Amino acid sequence: MYFLHSLREAYESISTHKAKSLSMGFGVLWAIFMLVLLLATGNGFHNGISQSFAQFGEKTMLIYTTGYAGIDLPTSMVSNLDQRLEGIQQATPILCHNHVVTYKDKKSERYTSIIGLEPGYAVLAHLSIQEGRFFTAHDEAEASDICIIGLKLKEQLFGKEKAIGKYILLGSKGLQVVGVLDQTNDLVLSRNSDLLVTNSFFKKIFPRESRYVWLIRLTLRPTANIELTEAQCRSYFSRHLNFDINDKKSLFICSVARHANEWHNFFKNVATFNWIIGVCFLLTGIVGISNMMLVTIYERIEEIAIRRVLGARTVEIGTMILWEIALVTFIAGIIGFAAGFVLLQLLNNAVVPLIKSYYLSKLTCPSEFIMGGLGFIFLASCLASIVPIIRAVKIKPVQALGGK
Repeated sequence: MYFLHSLREAYESISTHKAKSLSMGFGVLWAIFMLVLLLATGNGFHNGISQSFAQFGEKTMLIYTTGYAGIDLPTSMVSNLDQRLEGIQQATPILCHNHVVTYKDKKSERYTSIIGLEPGYAVLAHLSIQEGRFFTAHDEAEASDICIIGLKLKEQLFGKEKAIGKYILLGSKGLQVVGVLDQTNDLVLSRNSDLLVTNSFFKKIFPRESRYVWLIRLTLRPTANIELTEAQCRSYFSRHLNFDINDKKSLFICSVARHANEWHNFFKNVATFNWIIGVCFLLTGIVGISNMMLVTIYERIEEIAIRRVLGARTVEIGTMILWEIALVTFIAGIIGFAAGFVLLQLLNNAVVPLIKSYYLSKLTCPSEFIMGGLGFIFLASCLASIVPIIRAVKIKPVQALGGK
């Protein structure tokens, strides 16, 4: 019963000394607020990076060369690659050649990358079409004289005019524009100034350049081992192209999953660092509460002495001080959480949509953090009350009331 009595007295003391209670709890409030903001910002960037890798496809590999030691990737080696290596689900050749394209009296600012793709690449790479459509199997079979252009190339050639249905010149060959890509962060189509054609049309117009692929995009099976598949690919190409399997400069293999794991580990370390900073802030606030409570006890020596004379037990005095510190820290923590989450909502609505290009996604703070944070606050308040309680119970009524 005395626990409830002590709780009521602690509440009355906090209500009576609002300014002092606010000063005591501000450190905890600020620590919780900063911890919420730090963790949410870290999660926001982590979510943004994760979404980008999900768009690329974490089970994706790119294989390419830079012509080092005269090594190129023959197009003929790609057709049955998924049958030769068990970890590969799909192998997609990508052809490329640079050429000037024109529309009436307008030319592309520089040589445009003419990229040959298969019809299924749009689904594979999650490409977004702003206008028109992507290639179909019929377009590939007929080697149709059509193209899809990047958003930047569309602005260079057509400005604000619609591009769909119009013809542009690739050398002396006319191509009808059937689609315009939206802004893209694809691993291959990252410049938004490319011109896309079907692989069959690319081979028809550039027979010499189509003998070798620019790069190969591999989609791995869900159960595939990344390291094993990478080793198998390097072994396969080294045997057929006659280069040393340990020569990393001859063949580049870029694994999206490997890079994704590196980023995931990085953000785990960032989250740990943010926790350390937040806990340090919180401990500073708790120490401040303990110190201010010591000052408060010194000012209330006579009150505590009178309670002892009237028969108050040591546990009752200790419980009253514990409740007072716990209430201050708990209320400050709740306000800190509330202020942090309100700010997160404002940032998500007003700021995050403006800077999505910097891989910042929705700022989130996990619900388990709230429970863990409140539990830590309660534990820290108990620890912070130890010294004030010891100081209070050591007060001798005779000395405190001026006796000898």
